[in-house]
Amino acid sequence: MVLLYVLATLFELLRMPRKQGLSIVPATLLLGCHSGFYLMRLLADSGSPLNNGSSEFFGWVLIESMLYSVGAGFISLSLVKERAEVHYRAASLTDPLTGIGNRRAFTQAAEDLLSSVAEQPKTLALLVCDLDNFKQINDRLGHPAGDWVIQCFADALRDSLKPQEVFGRIGGEEFACLLETDQNGAVAAAEAIRLAFKQRVQEQGTMSASIGIACASPARLDLSRLLSLADGALYQAKNNGRDCVVVADLYAHTDVKKTEQVRRFR
Repeated sequence: MVLLYVLATLFELLRMPRKQGLSIVPATLLLGCHSGFYLMRLLADSGSPLNNGSSEFFGWVLIESMLYSVGAGFISLSLVKERAEVHYRAASLTDPLTGIGNRRAFTQAAEDLLSSVAEQPKTLALLVCDLDNFKQINDRLGHPAGDWVIQCFADALRDSLKPQEVFGRIGGEEFACLLETDQNGAVAAAEAIRLAFKQRVQEQGTMSASIGIACASPARLDLSRLLSLADGALYQAKNNGRDCVVVADLYAHTDVKKTEQVRRFR
């Protein structure tokens, strides 16, 4: 009975999702040793401690049980502590209103992506999205309505992008996405996001989003420079009447101060 209980505990531990970030190696070793001891006893011990104490393993059972109890206590406390740390770490990287990554999470994930493809001949596209006339929504309809609009845009991002792609809320009504795609793919993704958002909020009136795009090879630009270029394209979209996508084309190799041209896409 003890062996079956320990094996069931070990099975539940091994099937726990790895995404929780818990270190289960010590617990696995402890349970494995404990089950191995009882398996050996099951096969080799023919006596019983209730039968005049004739069990040859009785002394070892007491020692092993004491060591297992002490080890299980320490490991349980360690797992509880790690789970709390994972929870607080996830909370620090999650936007509480939308449930997607916040600015810190987006920056970390974007820098990791830039580093992973730095030596590869790939093009990355950074999309900076901003909700049009958001202050008027808050002033006219109240902050709950503004929160709902932000949630709708976050849902539009989830619907339009793949789960493994990097995106997050980097400001009040500002969102960013970093995609492994060329300019045409970036424009298509931006248009899909813009239209998905308009479809979600169409019953509540005319609401829209403007999107600025910066495309470049990872070897040419860092994240801060890409954000600066995409912000410039976003401001151009605002000046062009909002509710549109603008791409900032970078014509440079290693000198990022060379000419940047802006084109508007409807």
